[in-house]
Amino acid sequence: MGKLGKVVLTICQMMWTRDVTAILRDSRTVIRGMRDFEQRSFTELNLLAGAVRGELPKLARATLCALITINVHARDIISEMVKKQVSELLSFDWQKQLRYYWNMKVDNCVVCMSIAVYTYGYEYLGACPRLVITPLTMMGGFFSGLAQSGAWCCFDEFN
Repeated sequence: MGKLGKVVLTICQMMWTRDVTAILRDSRTVIRGMRDFEQRSFTELNLLAGAVRGELPKLARATLCALITINVHARDIISEMVKKQVSELLSFDWQKQLRYYWNMKVDNCVVCMSIAVYTYGYEYLGACPRLVITPLTMMGGFFSGLAQSGAWCCFDEFN
């Protein structure tokens, strides 16, 4: 996946964050909005799956496969939020998610999780395919960043 693929994935994640944020801001229709968004996620995944089955250049296929993986993860998050009836922007079930925003003040993408806010680094990670996104793959990124920064960390227990 080239640099264009990385841009596509980043914009997709910003759009997802924008859409979920908008739904959570409208307290009058939040539950119905989340259910509708969940159904839209299923529909969009089916369209992406149909596109990837066709004839595509290698780079486009890699980008679409990565996009499908990220969108499956996003759909699972939404399904869990629907199940838990998350209805507030400040709910921990939303705040704990990796969220991408375009910050107009700094004119750049920022990534948020819980109370952490970082300017997106636009790092290019190569054409690495993903099978799934799980809490453990978020942990893999943590270890990678830890090693690349030269920092160290001590874990009391790791299950």
